[in-house]
Amino acid sequence: MATISSRSLLKPAGPCHALDLTEPIDTITAYPRFSHHRLRIRNSLMEMSRLRIPQYGLPALYFLLISSTLFSSQTFAFNALGLSYDVIAGTPDNQVELAGCDTAICSDLNITIPATVREGSIDYAVTRVKIQAFEDQNLFSVVIGQNIQTFGEKAFKGNTLKNIRIPDGVKIIGKKAFESNALETLTVPASVTTIDANAFNRNNLSTVEFRGAFEAFDIDTMFQNNTGLATVSYCSNALNWSGQTFYNGSVSLASTPINCSSTGPTSVPLAPLWLLALMSGLLALLGLRGLRQNEDENGDAFGSHFPFCGGRTGKSSLH
Repeated sequence: MATISSRSLLKPAGPCHALDLTEPIDTITAYPRFSHHRLRIRNSLMEMSRLRIPQYGLPALYFLLISSTLFSSQTFAFNALGLSYDVIAGTPDNQVELAGCDTAICSDLNITIPATVREGSIDYAVTRVKIQAFEDQNLFSVVIGQNIQTFGEKAFKGNTLKNIRIPDGVKIIGKKAFESNALETLTVPASVTTIDANAFNRNNLSTVEFRGAFEAFDIDTMFQNNTGLATVSYCSNALNWSGQTFYNGSVSLASTPINCSSTGPTSVPLAPLWLLALMSGLLALLGLRGLRQNEDENGDAFGSHFPFCGGRTGKSSLH
């Protein structure tokens, strides 16, 4: 069977006839040369008609594609109080990711991460610390805002942090997030569900306490190279714990349950004292009222025994 190429479709069908693509299908198929290929011709012409592009259509299409890609991938960033932020797209409310200091080297070695930050007239919640945001900045201390939920990979790697307080609300501690610091103790809040590999590798940890359930924790590497780590504990009422072992780079330590209820002296709040005083006063007033009623019922007895109170007859009243 002969094959019809696209080039043959454009050749004249006879010495005086050229194939006109604008002619109706019936006219084209009337040519003897194509009488056996009606379906193929019709399909080819339909595909060619779909692929027609105006003279400037293709460059315009490329321009639109490139422009839409640039705008859709654009990240809105701003600086505030020495820190740099990236707006997180696609979040239901206004959230930003802390990207680091607004200069290559942090001028302040004591960082405070705010809970919210304002840009223009909009308040943003600071919910993430970006990947490598403060890596190798020689930071001495960090105060972490209460809205942080995620520490990205290597977020604080390579600093000199001795103590950190991870707020309740943090969910994810990324790979090597606090690697190569000088942390001595650590309390993991109940909100944390993921601790990735080497998250606290190469620190000076001696004790670690987990306040919540055992979740997706990399127990083999998260505390690696903390050879001074001697105690890993968890709250006895927390879920999914069964004495899991954590490797400190030298030995595997079995986790132990502890009572996480409040210990030590309990301070007495002031409000109950005020309430007690008020109740005492009310009881005293009620008692006096009862005595008055008793006096009314028994005549002058009350006044005669207690002259300073005065009886109904006034005989024992002070003048």
